[in-house]
Amino acid sequence: MAIDIKKNITFVIKIIVTITIFWLLFNSIDLSTVLESLKNVQKNYIFAVFCILLVQVLVASFRWKTILFHINIIASPREILKILWIGLFFNQVLPSSFGGDAFRGYYLYKKDNTIGDAVMSVILDRMIGFISLVLFVIATLFLALGIVNEPIARLGVLTISIGATLAVFFVLSLDLLTQNFLPIKLFKGLYSLAIQGRGLVFTISPGIKLLVTGVLIHSLTFIVYILLSISMNLDVNLFQFAIILPVLSLLTVVPISLAGWGIREGVMVIGLGYLGVLPEDAFALSILYGILLFIASLPGMFIWLFNGKLRVHKVN
Repeated sequence: MAIDIKKNITFVIKIIVTITIFWLLFNSIDLSTVLESLKNVQKNYIFAVFCILLVQVLVASFRWKTILFHINIIASPREILKILWIGLFFNQVLPSSFGGDAFRGYYLYKKDNTIGDAVMSVILDRMIGFISLVLFVIATLFLALGIVNEPIARLGVLTISIGATLAVFFVLSLDLLTQNFLPIKLFKGLYSLAIQGRGLVFTISPGIKLLVTGVLIHSLTFIVYILLSISMNLDVNLFQFAIILPVLSLLTVVPISLAGWGIREGVMVIGLGYLGVLPEDAFALSILYGILLFIASLPGMFIWLFNGKLRVHKVN
C-alpha cells in the first residue's frame, strides 16, 4: 500500500511538472509560429532521420546483448531486439521514461532468469548509456562554456557536469567506499551494481566496446537533431549546436516529467537561446524530435501485441 501511494504521488508530481513547464512555454511563445515552423519542415530529411533512429535501435540492442552476455544471459540478437523495442515503446507511452525498462526486465524474468539478473542487466544498460553521455559532456565542456556567456548559466553547466561525473564515480566505487560502514546484506544489490559496472567499464573487452557503442548512440541522437534543425532552416551555427547538445541531453535525463515531455522542450528553448535560436523554433524542434521518436518506437507496440515466445535463458 505504501509503495502504491508513493507511485501515485510521483505520478502526480510528474503531471504537475509537465503541465507547469508547458504552461510557462505556451505563455512565452507564439504557437502559430511553432505550427508554421513544423509545416515548413523539409520532408526529405525526415526519411534520413528515421533511418538513423532505426540504426540507433540496432546499436542499442547490440550494447544490451553485450551486457547480457557479461552476466551469462543468452539470447539471440533478434529476441533482444524485440524486447528492447518493446521497452522503447513503453518508455514513450508510460508516465515514466523508465517504464519500458520494467517491461525489459519482466521479459527476462519470465524466461527463467532471476529478478536480480533481469533488473541488473537493464540498470547496467542505463548506466553505460549515462556514462557515455557524461564522457561526451566532459569532452566538450570547455567548448560549451565558451558558447554560454552568462556567469550563472556557466556555473550551472559546470556544476551539472561535475555532479554527473562524481555520481558516476560514486556508483562505480560504492562497494569500496561504504563496505566498512554499511551492512553488505542490506546493500547487496548496490554493491553488485558497482562491481558489475567496473567489470564492464574498466576493461578492454567489453568495456571499450560498450563505451564506443554508447558514444555512437548519443552521436546518432545529435545527428538527428542537426538534421532536423537543417530541415527547419534554423539559422544556427552547426558546430556550436553540436557542442552544446551533450549538455542539453544531460539535463533532459532528469526523470521529473511524463516520459521526458516538458523537460526536453524547456531545456531546448533555454539552451538553444544561447545560440540565437528563437524560442518558437527551439520548441518546434523539440516537439518534432519527440513525435519522430514516438513513431520510431511503434514497431515495439506491434511486437508486444503479436509477439511469439521470446527465448531468453540463463547459462548455468
